[in-house]
Amino acid sequence: KSINTESPRGLIMTPTRELCMQIEKQAKELMKGLPYMKTALLVGGLPLPPQLHRLRSGVQIVVATPGRLQEIVAQSGIDLSFIKCFVLDEVDVMLQMGFDCQVIFFYLRALDIKIKIQ
Repeated sequence: KSINTESPRGLIMTPTRELCMQIEKQAKELMKGLPYMKTALLVGGLPLPPQLHRLRSGVQIVVATPGRLQEIVAQSGIDLSFIKCFVLDEVDVMLQMGFDCQVIFFYLRALDIKIKIQ
């Protein structure tokens, strides 16, 4: 089932798990003390079920690698229709790593739902 409650408003996509972890840590620090502000880390190399559980708990910002995000979208595990800001961090590295299709897919999807791309 797609997650409809508390759907994320921000999506940050980066090429590596390590960079995602750094960004999510910083996001949590910046949002400290703000009510109802939660993040989800969606990366390969870590078990999928806890990541899906975190999504279902209602998050506002998703920090993800392209492969894991594509995997979760393919399972209808995330509703991206409420995303207002999409950040592609180190897109050149993602392209060099062979994530062309994922980058293009999420970029076009962002354009389709007219969200702010940074």
